[in-house]
Amino acid sequence: MDELISLLQKLSEASGPPGSEGDIGAVVKEALTPFADEVTQDKFGNVIAHLRGTQTCEPRKKILLAAHMDEVALIITRIDEGGYLRFAELGGLDPRILLGAEVTVHGRKPLHGFVGTKAPHLQTKEESSRVMDFEELFIDVALPSEEVEKQVRPGDAATLIGCFTPLQNSLVSGKALDDRAGVAAMIQALKLLKRDSPSWDIYAVATVQEEISGLGALASTWSSVPDIAVILETTYGTAPDVSEREGFDLGQGPALGMGMTVHHGVTRKLKGAAQKTGVSYQIEVGLYPGGKDAVVIQLAKEGIPTGVLSIPVRNMHTPVEVASLEDIVSTARLMAAFVADLKEWP
Repeated sequence: MDELISLLQKLSEASGPPGSEGDIGAVVKEALTPFADEVTQDKFGNVIAHLRGTQTCEPRKKILLAAHMDEVALIITRIDEGGYLRFAELGGLDPRILLGAEVTVHGRKPLHGFVGTKAPHLQTKEESSRVMDFEELFIDVALPSEEVEKQVRPGDAATLIGCFTPLQNSLVSGKALDDRAGVAAMIQALKLLKRDSPSWDIYAVATVQEEISGLGALASTWSSVPDIAVILETTYGTAPDVSEREGFDLGQGPALGMGMTVHHGVTRKLKGAAQKTGVSYQIEVGLYPGGKDAVVIQLAKEGIPTGVLSIPVRNMHTPVEVASLEDIVSTARLMAAFVADLKEWP
């Protein structure tokens, strides 16, 4: 587990706001390189690892494994007098978790800052009784206006700071485990597949911009044109006030997507691989299309049969997301077994 913890810490602590995934992309590229025949980065910034299979016939069968490497973030909208930065959200962020948060502003050079607002003593009764809107929050980087204006421009991103922390019972906490946990599982799966010499060609892709559009996944799918695809995502972990239908237990294996967005043939094969390897899994019934990467990938070209495996995460879209190392290992084992067993696809 020590090797996985080290990998996950590097992934979690790297910065990757949507549209500016350079830092996390470099970490992922380095981690994938030992287990692929070729690792490239496309014009969008997707990191694509290609592992050739043993098949000898043409056309070659291809499977796409995808996990997004971007994270929810903030985007600077203007610089106020005094050097205070106003911002909006990039992806789904709850303003209730932002007040007092530490952030890194990605300007000409990284700047350490804090999210603040008017002191409670100065708030009106109405203000103190509700959650502050994004427009009422600001980032303080402790620099005068003229220096801030040299370093930061509207459109620059800011990411939350969260310390990666191993917890009890094989749990870990950190930022961006949605979906760096999925990226870690994908890397571990490719490591296993490199050893097992599968028949099909594998394209393991760490996608960009999932939190805002899913366009990175769309671009990578059109470049590889796979026969099938499996998305490695995260889903909601059980917690107080989360219903049994909405939440999934940490440490009990990945959640296998059923319903909309997924292809029943892929799902059946994933179930068979789980049973064959003894990997525990949970069932996530999707009543509406969810997961931007899965939606756009299944609609590429004339349609790509797509499956979804999701790792349960508590406190999603906060700096203290919690995931189970056991679930990451189980997801990697299941994914490797699924790919290794692929021969033909109807």
